[in-house]
Amino acid sequence: MKFLKKSVALCSLSALAFAAGCGRDDENASKSASVSAVPDAVINAIDLADIANLKFAASTPKGRKLFSYAKSWEKMQLLGDYKKHYPQAAMCATNLTEVFEEVFGRTYQSDNVPEFRRQIAPDRSPHITWFQGDSNASIVAKLNAFHSGLSGGSIKGTGYLPVGTVLGGCKASTGRNCDGASSDGHIGMIGDVGVYPVPGSTDVNVVYYFWNNNWLRDREGMNLDRKIGYDLGLLSKYFLPENYATLGYERHWMGVPVLDVKYNAAGRALSVKRLMPELDDVDLGNPEYETFLAVPQEIRAELESNDGVRLLTPPAPAKPRFATLKVATWIKKRPVQSGELTTNEKCFVTNPATVLAYTSRAPAAGDHVQVKLAFADASCPNMTGTVYLYNPHWTLTDK
Repeated sequence: MKFLKKSVALCSLSALAFAAGCGRDDENASKSASVSAVPDAVINAIDLADIANLKFAASTPKGRKLFSYAKSWEKMQLLGDYKKHYPQAAMCATNLTEVFEEVFGRTYQSDNVPEFRRQIAPDRSPHITWFQGDSNASIVAKLNAFHSGLSGGSIKGTGYLPVGTVLGGCKASTGRNCDGASSDGHIGMIGDVGVYPVPGSTDVNVVYYFWNNNWLRDREGMNLDRKIGYDLGLLSKYFLPENYATLGYERHWMGVPVLDVKYNAAGRALSVKRLMPELDDVDLGNPEYETFLAVPQEIRAELESNDGVRLLTPPAPAKPRFATLKVATWIKKRPVQSGELTTNEKCFVTNPATVLAYTSRAPAAGDHVQVKLAFADASCPNMTGTVYLYNPHWTLTDK
C-alpha cells in the first residue's frame, strides 16, 4: 500500500498557512511540525483493507478501492511519523486528500473544507446537494432527488448514497456555499453501512458510517450513555479514548454512524433519523451549519455508465412463523403473571382459532417466550411488536 508521501511535506506547511475548516481546537494545528517521509517498509507492511464482508448502499469499482484505502488509513494514520501530522486538529481535509489522491490519481492538495468542496463540485454544480436545518422530511426528499442530475445508471431514481460520497459542512455565518474562511467546519466521506431489515417487510434500515478525522473527545455535558440504536452501542464508543491527548493524538480517522435511512425495495428513502447530532458541523438538520453531499466526478462517471455498480439488495422478508392458541390465555407486554400487568399491557384471547404470526422468538422469564409479531391479532390491536406468551398455552412452530 503506497500512500502519497509528497503531501506530507506540502500539507505540513499549508496547514500552518491556512488552518481553515476542520473541526475543533484549530489552534493546535501548530503542533503539526514538518514530517519526514514514512519509510517504504512501514507503508508496504500495511495491506489494503479487506472489505469483502462489508456492506455498501451503493458502490462502484473506484468507490470500493477508495474505501479500501480509507479503511487502511485508520491504522496507517497512527504509524511512524504520520502520527505527528495527520491525527491532529485542522487536518480533516488533509486526511481526506491523502485518501482521494491515492485512488483517483489527481492532485487535490486541499487543507481546508471550502477548497476541497470546490474540487469535488463547483458552486453551481447539479451534483451537490445542500442542507441547513432541514427537517427529516426534507432530507428524505433530497436523498430521493440526489441522483437526478445523472444521465443514466441503475442508481438513478434511488436515494442511496454511494461509498465515496463527500459529506462536509461549515458554520452558516461564514458565507454561502461553505465558502468562508472560518475554521469551524468539517469534511469526510460516506463509507460502509449497517443493514437492518424491517421484520415482515421488504423495507430495510440502512445506517451510513461517516469516515472522518473524528474530533469527538470533549465529554463535558455529553450523555455518553446514550444508545445510538440497533447494535451500534453507546455514544461513548465514538468518542476518542481519554488517553489520546497524552499520546499526542488530537483526532483519529474512523467511521462514525451519522444517518439511519429506511428504504423500500426500490431504493427510495422513506424516513430518516440523524444519529450523531454531537458531530454538529456535518449534521444535516443543524441550522447553524451549511452542510453538503457531493459525489466525486470519478465515481459519478462510473454511476452513469453503470460500470461495476452494485446496489444494496433488499433482504427477503422474514417468513412468518405461527403460534396457535391451545387454551384461553393472555398476550402480554411483560413476561410476568397477568395480575401484575395493567389493562394496556395484556389482552385475553379465548378463540381457539387464534393464530399469531411472528418473525422471531427468544426465551424469556420462566415458561414465557418472547415473540415479535408480524402483525397484530384483530381482537388485540394494542398487542403489536414484541410480546410475551405463556409457552404451555400455545403451540409454536417455525414452519
